[in-house]
Amino acid sequence: MITFGEYVAYEKLQSREEIKAWLHDGNTIFSNLENYESIIENLCTFKDSIKRDYTRNSNTKVYKNIYGHELTIMIPLGLPIEKKKQFVEEYMKSLDYCYSTKHYLYCYKFISEGNGNYVQILCFTRKIYKKKQKRLLTYNSNYYWNETTKRRCNKSDPEAVLLHRKGEPKLDKDGNKIYQEYVCSPVEKELFKYTSFSKFLKMLKKCVEYVKRILLNSYNKRRFFSYITTPNKLTVLSKKKISLKNQLIKTINTEMYNVPSQYFDTSISRMGFDKTFDRDNYLLRKSYYRMIKQIENALRCNEFINPFNNKNINLSLHQSFIKYRENLAELEGILIEMIHNWFDESFYPYQDGAIDVLTACGIEYERLIKISLIHDFSNLHSFTAVKNVISQQIQEIQRRFNKNIWLSEETNIFNNFGLNSTWILGSRDTNQAYIFSDEQKAKNYYALLTNN
Repeated sequence: MITFGEYVAYEKLQSREEIKAWLHDGNTIFSNLENYESIIENLCTFKDSIKRDYTRNSNTKVYKNIYGHELTIMIPLGLPIEKKKQFVEEYMKSLDYCYSTKHYLYCYKFISEGNGNYVQILCFTRKIYKKKQKRLLTYNSNYYWNETTKRRCNKSDPEAVLLHRKGEPKLDKDGNKIYQEYVCSPVEKELFKYTSFSKFLKMLKKCVEYVKRILLNSYNKRRFFSYITTPNKLTVLSKKKISLKNQLIKTINTEMYNVPSQYFDTSISRMGFDKTFDRDNYLLRKSYYRMIKQIENALRCNEFINPFNNKNINLSLHQSFIKYRENLAELEGILIEMIHNWFDESFYPYQDGAIDVLTACGIEYERLIKISLIHDFSNLHSFTAVKNVISQQIQEIQRRFNKNIWLSEETNIFNNFGLNSTWILGSRDTNQAYIFSDEQKAKNYYALLTNN
């Protein structure tokens, strides 16, 4: 499985000059739209016409104009240029599906810094129209006027006079209606707004994880959890939220398929993950389906209780899109941790041809016996049989020692795995034994136990 050490940085570009500098720094620019330079020029011109000039004083708030949004993402090494482009396309679609259309623009370039490869993405959040739009300007609220001060005032002002009603068209000095022409939406999509920057950054990293799973992992089409259907009567915003939930479900389905491959190498083990649920593994099957049910309930409920800290996570559609997106990102991390915890508690991983540490007997015995050990005992077909054979071997080794804590080098238990020497550390008091592939690690643990 890919280990996700994602790096994502977010910056705001706050002037036309910063946009131009980004586009003309010498790197090759790619985009989802062909005429991106003229579109960017129109977007900047529109922003210039509506930007507000706030100054730092006690009477006004500080406002920073935002012309564009920049994302810097570390990408895997060794990808050909077409794969890099596909990575960006999938990332932007996972960020918001609007970027799969021709109405929202993003540009990107590939850079190298140190030993890392990165993509820098410049994206815009205003919808782009093919034809120039025309809109009648109206008053957004009732307009009250104070004749004495010659200023606009509140309704509560004793001298307030209602000059214009909400929705009334605005007129110029000659009495003609005022129209506004534009080539992009006056209202931006709230893609880069957040209630918590740390949660927002975590969401951006989750999109990287999602794309890596789709592009770089062997993805199986099996669905452990079905997608949520979208009724036609729902609002557009609710449909967008359900789309995000389905993206989460796809991620969890991928994780459910990919995680077992860490624990079972089919080139070594005669038994794959799907065959582990035999008649001797009732408790294993029961715990597995309990986990499936817990995840299914979490994906369908409106309020989820985090099992790790007992905090509630609101998953209802009746909340802001930004908060809903943050909560889904938090839920995804919890569910993936639940999946990994279940496998960690049920099986010990077999990686790089070596067994790190395996409890071979004692109270933890049932859940830690590795299914791949069946390869060593081709005539045995259950966990119980493997357990009995290994337990007998451990007991035979233990009889050779009079000490309470004993350490022995053996060559006959796991040599089919290419381990010439296996170090076994045991305790008579607890009736437990631990198996090591690393001699130094075994001796370190032995010294630690004997000193205590």
